[in-house]
Parts: sequence; structure tokens; C-alpha cells
Amino acid sequence: MSHRKSGFGGLMLLLSVLLMGCASFVEEMAQQGPQTFHINSMSTLKQALSGGTFGADVSVSPGDVLFLAEEDFNLNGESLNINVDGLTIIGNGATLTGSDTLLTINANNLTIEGLRLEDASVGIRVEQTSHVVIRDNIIRGNRVGIQVSSGSRVRDIEIINNDISRNRSYGLLAPFNLQTVRAHDNWWGSVSGPEAEDNPNGRGDRIRGRVDFAPFLLEPVNSHIQLQFADVTIPEFIFIRQPVSISATLQNTSFDEGFANISLEIVGENYSDTRRFTQTILGETSLPLFYEVTFPRAGEFTITFRANDVSVSETVIVAPPF
Repeated sequence: MSHRKSGFGGLMLLLSVLLMGCASFVEEMAQQGPQTFHINSMSTLKQALSGGTFGADVSVSPGDVLFLAEEDFNLNGESLNINVDGLTIIGNGATLTGSDTLLTINANNLTIEGLRLEDASVGIRVEQTSHVVIRDNIIRGNRVGIQVSSGSRVRDIEIINNDISRNRSYGLLAPFNLQTVRAHDNWWGSVSGPEAEDNPNGRGDRIRGRVDFAPFLLEPVNSHIQLQFADVTIPEFIFIRQPVSISATLQNTSFDEGFANISLEIVGENYSDTRRFTQTILGETSLPLFYEVTFPRAGEFTITFRANDVSVSETVIVAPPF
């Protein structure tokens, strides 16, 4: 009997060791797979991108995702250098500011999306790298939006579905002697597209170098403009068949730029007059609206200023002539 117990106990011990080994193996494999890191400080972001350790001795590996959890990262004069291959960086609308060059890429097989890169000398500098996708970003208000270096290792660069606008010198600056940079389906700040040698009528950001930018977008991406009307002015006394001036100010209170579908609507009994136009309105700017109107008959009229889903209305009484 004791012999059987000893054999049974040995079997259980063996099974326990095997199970523990399997659990350890599964845990190790899970740790080796791609992971998502939520980044909420500048120091952590710098360490992660450069390949250093952060937190509890953690470092990123190819295939990992960095999800920026803060809205604003001030670089305080330093560039963020990406030196780890195979990362996906999701900005979630986070803004990078405060440096001469905001983002410098020296790694391969990267995806960069959802960032705002603004008010720098260079938004993104692409150096020794290949297989990079830059998408769904707002790159605006820099001297140069994206600059691609002439290094021999630079190849397979795709820039897609970004808002690249209001960059003072170039939206995209690339060499002529390397593989074509694919930069299709971007907004360049104008419905006429970027200013380039093969698009002489383009009014958007300038492009220089070997770049394929067609087709381009006809409206900004990721735009969340916030519109409101102010200073609505309508004369107190209006008479039939006498021209009057009415006006209002359309304000965009957000930093984003975007399209505003603007209309003036005048409705009375058996009468309707609508005037429409579409205008790109920049962030944190105002657009004055002026109209000259003549009312064909006496009576009550409703005057409505409308822009996208925002409107303001007033009712006026038009009197017959004395």
C-alpha cells in the first residue's frame, strides 16, 4: 500500500511540475507578444522611443503600440527620436510642441498616426528609415511640415490622410534622387491642392522633391470646427423696395480649420430667398458677413444666418413706403 502511495505521489508531483512549466511558458510567450503601452509623461515617451527602459524596467519591442494618453507634450527644446523598429505610435490627438524639430525618425517599419505637430521649424524629419506610414495627423503651422532626408536607406515612405497646411516654407520637402515619396489623399490647405511643379495652380502648401501627391483631399481631415454667430446687425426700420444692409460675424472658436457651408435665408408669406456659399475658415478666426437685401413686399419676414449646424434668426416687419 505504501508503495502505491509513493508512486501516486510521484505522479502528482510530475504533473504539478509539468503544469507549472506550461504556465510559465504561456506567461513568457504572452510577455513576448506585442503589447500596448499608455504613455502619460514626456520622460516616459522619450525613453520608450529611444529604446530605453521605463517604469518597472520595461522596454518596448517591435510590434508594440504606444498610445499617448496626454493631450499636450511640450518637448522643451528637444526632439523626440524614434530608434526602435516596428512601433505603432497612436497620438489620440496629442499635440507635440516646443522644439525646433518635433519628431525625428531613425527606425524602420513604423506607423505614426493621430498626432498634432505644430509651431516648429520641422514637424517630422525622416532620416535613416524604410517602410514608414504617416497617417491621420495634423501637421500645421511649422516652417516645414515633413522633411525627408537624402540618406541612401530612406525608402518606402507613405504619407496619407493628413492635414498638412499653413506650413510657411514647405508642407513636404523631399530629395529628387531617391524613391518617390507616396503622399496621396492629404489636405494641403486648399481645394486646388499643393503648390508644386506639376500643379502650378495649387494654392496649398508647397511641395518640393520626388513626390506623388495625387489624388489630394478637397477638405481638411479630422476637423472639428466650432462655429458661432456674433454681432448680428439688422436695421430696425425696413421699408418695401428699399435696399438695406444686414451683417453678422461667423466665429470659429476651435483651433481646427474646416469648411463652413454658409447661407442667408429670408422667408415670408409666399416668398423665399436663399444665398449660399462655402468657405474655408481657419482656426480661432472670424469671418464677417455682409449682405444687401431688398424686400419685394410688406409684411413679416424671418432672416436666418446659418453655417453648418449653427444658426441664428430674427423676425422683422417690412413696412410699405410712406
